Amino acid sequence: MWELEEKITGMVKKYLADTNAMTIQGWKALEQLGLDYRCGAIKVSVDGNYVATRSNRSIEYYGGWEYIDASFKMDVGEYCFYDGEASRPKRVIDEVKELLENGWVYDSNKTMFVKNDEQQNVTIES
Repeated sequence: MWELEEKITGMVKKYLADTNAMTIQGWKALEQLGLDYRCGAIKVSVDGNYVATRSNRSIEYYGGWEYIDASFKMDVGEYCFYDGEASRPKRVIDEVKELLENGWVYDSNKTMFVKNDEQQNVTIES
């Protein structure tokens, strides 16, 4: 049985990486996406059109996601995936997409989206 669980966990991790899922956590970032900070850490994939979480009880209770129809949810391994076709995940995915398109990046140290200042990337040669 443990082998099956390990294989599923490995496949989920690969899927998250292949679809460029970004981990978003912290009250500032969640608030920027219109979520209550008590929803906990989420993974958002614009490419895969989903939101995933390990703590679906928190996002369902504090985010109101308990009203999402079961046909838009899938438990795989230790994650619950929410399809971007449902309105609440769609709103989060669209907000992330808009932020990224407008030059914002998620700063995991600050746990918030910040404007990507191109001047910081300039190398000054002497």
